[in-house]
Amino acid sequence: MYLTFLFSHYSLSSPNQLYAVTLMSNHTHEVYKIEDVENFSNQMRQHHSKYGLFFNKKHKRCGKVAQDRPKTCLIGDEDHEMRVIFYIHANPVRAKMVRDAKDYYWSTHQLYAYGRKQPWMRHIVFPGWYLKLGTTMRERQEQYIKLFNRYLKQQGLVYIPIFRKHFYGPIMWVLTMQKPIRAWYQNHGPPKSS
Repeated sequence: MYLTFLFSHYSLSSPNQLYAVTLMSNHTHEVYKIEDVENFSNQMRQHHSKYGLFFNKKHKRCGKVAQDRPKTCLIGDEDHEMRVIFYIHANPVRAKMVRDAKDYYWSTHQLYAYGRKQPWMRHIVFPGWYLKLGTTMRERQEQYIKLFNRYLKQQGLVYIPIFRKHFYGPIMWVLTMQKPIRAWYQNHGPPKSS
């Protein structure tokens, strides 16, 4: 119900593509390909505002729903994007909400792995790396399951603080992306706490 509401206003004409989602009990993980930063910023502002109104009405309350701003992270390449999607698809298992990711309704894992497209998934677009896994959906699903299971075997269900970083990707790309931020902090100092 929450995701149906959250993504009901999402426009297929948006230049920003929604790749993957997992709804947890107190937060969501979403992976987008951002083509237009201003459009994306407005989209997220609307997204969170509408959800806040929806949540408050449903629970007969008022005030802020979220304490902090959403955590955002730029992803450097398809390999790291794939790992992030595996990470968010494994989240319900990591949180002990289900024993197997395929059993969690509020995740795009079931779409990627088994082709089960729930009504709330109508705006999901598969990323390039997924489309390269095979020439048919069946081949892609089988390959995805193998890669996801390998990820689980290698990473286990260990929490990896991917989303505490601003950039996630190859080390040289991360260092290049961090350079202007470091320079800004050297000139201006750390941000002031409110």
